[in-house]
Amino acid sequence: MTVSSTQSFIEYQGDGATNTFPVPFYFLLNSDINAMLSDINGVITDLVYGVDFTVTGAGSESGGLVSTTTTYQPGSNILIYRTPPATQETKYYENGKFPAKSHETALDKLTMLIQGYHWSFDSLSLKKPGFFADYYNALNNRISNVGNPTLGRDATPKSYVDSGISSEREERVAQDAALQTAINDEAKQRQDADANIQSQLTGNTPLEASAFSEISWHGQTVQNSVVIPPNKNAWSFGPTMTIAPGQSVTVGDNSSWTIANGEVIQ
Repeated sequence: MTVSSTQSFIEYQGDGATNTFPVPFYFLLNSDINAMLSDINGVITDLVYGVDFTVTGAGSESGGLVSTTTTYQPGSNILIYRTPPATQETKYYENGKFPAKSHETALDKLTMLIQGYHWSFDSLSLKKPGFFADYYNALNNRISNVGNPTLGRDATPKSYVDSGISSEREERVAQDAALQTAINDEAKQRQDADANIQSQLTGNTPLEASAFSEISWHGQTVQNSVVIPPNKNAWSFGPTMTIAPGQSVTVGDNSSWTIANGEVIQ
């Protein structure tokens, strides 16, 4: 018999009623057929031949039937596939007649083993869609159990990304809180200063000495160069003012610098 079809597996969906499933491909022994269940929660279980299911149709080119001992709910999937043992049991005798039938069966088994390798490894593996492609196509499937990256272009698991986002979020929250505290402190200082000025203006608090208060003070030596802008009048108490070496006082146009005589009032 020839292996005229490349098919070596088939998948069915549970409907809660069916427990007989056609196997539309040739297999040598009933025990060469295996089955796997993915339930409605995605939990995968290997079904046991002779316990969870039985098989008929071995040796028929058209295939056979798998009968399960129970029905499976809608949303579950049943995979039926051919996996003959990887053994060579055909024996040839020296000077004996050529065993054409057993030889053909051995070739059939070899072909089935190759087909099993193709669907279970090549068809299920992550691969490039073409020889010249520079990317891998996951065919809309998840890639699970990815390790944490070590290089810049490594694949990254979701947990690693979530952790980074969480850490960044916490850092930003802390920075925002610190900034808000600084803003609140500055606002409080400004409010206190405004209240102090208002209190001085209303006469409830003694005025603080400054350049704009009724009493002020300053050094008797100009330690840093000063420029009096145009159209301004500046003044200092004397009787004299000293300009430190290398420093200067520049008086702008239409401006003046008046040094009072230093009269002491007691």
